[in-house]
Amino acid sequence: MNDRLPWDVHPGLTLDRLQIIARLLADIRERVSLHLEPEEGDLHFGMWVAGTMAHARTAYQLTRMVFSGDYSWLSIVDGSMQFTFAIDRVPVRVFKGDPEKPSRSAQKKSPREAMIQLALFEMKEMGGGDLDWQWRIAVEPEPTGEVFRITLVQVNVTAGVVNVRNLFVIPFRDTARALTDVASTRHDGVELPPPPIGELTDAEETGTDATTEPPTGDDKKGHGTDG
Repeated sequence: MNDRLPWDVHPGLTLDRLQIIARLLADIRERVSLHLEPEEGDLHFGMWVAGTMAHARTAYQLTRMVFSGDYSWLSIVDGSMQFTFAIDRVPVRVFKGDPEKPSRSAQKKSPREAMIQLALFEMKEMGGGDLDWQWRIAVEPEPTGEVFRITLVQVNVTAGVVNVRNLFVIPFRDTARALTDVASTRHDGVELPPPPIGELTDAEETGTDATTEPPTGDDKKGHGTDG
């Protein structure tokens, strides 16, 4: 099967927009890795702490970008722990790992995401024309914490079988940056409204790449996460 380019599926998924998001995600992951303190216990539960921090910072920075008014194509679909944003109204979620093996969290579609997709489909603006597929961004870091690849991919689960299509590796290491370290640029604080809180069924709904609840002190084996 030949993969289609993102902007051929939906015109709003342009290369420059995808690069802005990818650079932000890489910067956040790498900054989190640099500030981990193993001697203080940050790696006691594997990469669970790093995954949680990266998820929270991603949601925070993307929300700030929306409120800045500088990115008219960017919006927030779900501001809860199941954080979902949209590029030109196309819902997108982020996960860590192999784009061809999306995490359990990445396989799920939140009710808000489904509503947005249905609205786009009814307006004939969905692109690809299939409500059963959702866009995800896979972030793949090295053990050192440096991100080596970020991929946009469409994910579908049918009868328990996970399918992927339209994989596109987003180039983000070029020297001509669209942003000047978005995540590190400091502005005056912006007061944000509290995010809507959805009911969570398990740790996967946090979007932190955690596959289990963080372990207790009585059971420290087998509970590490891939953060």
